[in-house]
Amino acid sequence: MRRVLFLIITIITFGAANAQMEKGDVFFEANTGLGSASPSSTGFYFSSTSLDGGGTVTKYNIGVEAGYFIIDQLAIKVGVGYGDNGAETSNTNLGFKIGAKYYLKDKFPIQLDLNGGYNKDVLKNPMFVGLQFGYAFFIGDHVSVEPALRYDYSVNNQYAIKGDIQVAVGFVIHL
Repeated sequence: MRRVLFLIITIITFGAANAQMEKGDVFFEANTGLGSASPSSTGFYFSSTSLDGGGTVTKYNIGVEAGYFIIDQLAIKVGVGYGDNGAETSNTNLGFKIGAKYYLKDKFPIQLDLNGGYNKDVLKNPMFVGLQFGYAFFIGDHVSVEPALRYDYSVNNQYAIKGDIQVAVGFVIHL
């Protein structure tokens, strides 16, 4: 057991990143928000729940993010998502994100962004400042899997959710 633990710690600490993270490189990212269907989401999510009185409520979101490295290890990012929150009214949401992502030592992505959602049928659309920390597991030279912990803080005083913690897994293609 100690050998396995030592091997995992060694890979995480000293694993070499081969991805393209130099000035001028780009990446595309798809994320999953585990357990969350935020109206500001730019990730993938699906949930279907049976109701006590019959019927089901289905929630989903699809989205993608893209980044451009303005200097080595630092990229600017944009993202967009579209989803349905399963409500009978006001059910479609458009999520957006703009921010920056820095790869510390090529392995630890740190992200700061402004993200929000738009739904034409509601008065209180969300707007958040997001902070995300993760680890990049590289599968070859151009693909990484990035589990992360994310916190979104609401900057819209009218919106009901003031803060949201999420666990996410990102799948990134570096070009």
